Amino acid sequence: MNYLGLDDVLTIASAVLRVEPEVLMRTSRINTAESAVHAPGASFDGVEFHPGLERKIGVLGYRLVRNHPFPDGNKRVAFLAMVEMAERNGKAWIEPAGDSEGDETVEMMLAAAAGDIDELIFITWVEGRVA
Repeated sequence: MNYLGLDDVLTIASAVLRVEPEVLMRTSRINTAESAVHAPGASFDGVEFHPGLERKIGVLGYRLVRNHPFPDGNKRVAFLAMVEMAERNGKAWIEPAGDSEGDETVEMMLAAAAGDIDELIFITWVEGRVA
């Protein structure tokens, strides 16, 4: 399993926000980004809390959105981190048929950020987007 590290998420955030990673390290709630990055691989006594690639991708995205670690762009960073994790593991992000503008993705990211959906609903949605 290829997980994203904090440096990977900082690189994504840097590109999204057009701010150097070093600046983000000082101006962000970096501990909450680090928490989100470690969540997909969490386990206890050899038992994974989030088994399966799609579930891990969903946990990463949801935690990044909900933890709101960066001054701006958290939904974009979370989405791109999910796409990156999928691709690193030989999968692709698939938009639903008939949604070339990505409206469904925008709605789900907004709902997650607002706390209008729980993590399980978000994960279930992600499972349908990763192939």
